[in-house]
Amino acid sequence: MEGKTKKIVALTKDGKEFLVCDLSKDFHTHFGVISKDCFSKRKCTTNTGKEFFLFNPCFVDLFRSMKRAAQVILPKDSAAIVAETMVGKKSVVVDAGVGSGFLAAFLANICKKVISYEVRKEFVKIAKRNRDLLGLMNWEIKHKDVRDGIDEKNVDLVVFDLPEPWNCLDTASAALKRGAFFVCYLPNLTQVKGLVEELRKRDDFVYIKTIEVFKREWLIKERLLRPEHHALTHTAFLVFIRRV
Repeated sequence: MEGKTKKIVALTKDGKEFLVCDLSKDFHTHFGVISKDCFSKRKCTTNTGKEFFLFNPCFVDLFRSMKRAAQVILPKDSAAIVAETMVGKKSVVVDAGVGSGFLAAFLANICKKVISYEVRKEFVKIAKRNRDLLGLMNWEIKHKDVRDGIDEKNVDLVVFDLPEPWNCLDTASAALKRGAFFVCYLPNLTQVKGLVEELRKRDDFVYIKTIEVFKREWLIKERLLRPEHHALTHTAFLVFIRRV
């Protein structure tokens, strides 16, 4: 499996990072060539004089190298889901509309078990490849339409990345334990409105809130202390619901 293959991270002093996956040959960057003879060292210098620090990859380094196929749920949104629901090492999570698996991988790194449902075969293949890259044995991926039902019961969290989640409310309700969270990832407000209107017709769900997450980096350089010109702003709305 890919996750068991030896890899190295090469990091410059100014934070530029590369993941070296084949240690049997030299690694080429726009900063020059890192010789394969350097991979066992703490740091090295390229043929152009650029210095790199070398170390074994952490989970985040492998996560950043995951293959993307569709629009992915970014860590800023995944982290907000965890912060609001507080799922952790005892939690079982169902993820529907897995795509490339970025949210599922994020959750599987901290939760007891994650089960993903995906109807598109090509996305199932990519998600499994990413699972193998990360070595996440607690992440199960099912090639199944979630509208046909969720096999698991009494789960702690269900997350839908689906265009019309209101069509699957019975499915989510049947899978969740009472008091558990149901979260929907929706790109536009008309979807949020449609979902909340349907939720308010039911007595098995309580709508909690809708949020969006903005991420802004800062430039810290000598006398320059200011926000970066580009920020990671709206990606989607996160709708939080409780099963009652």
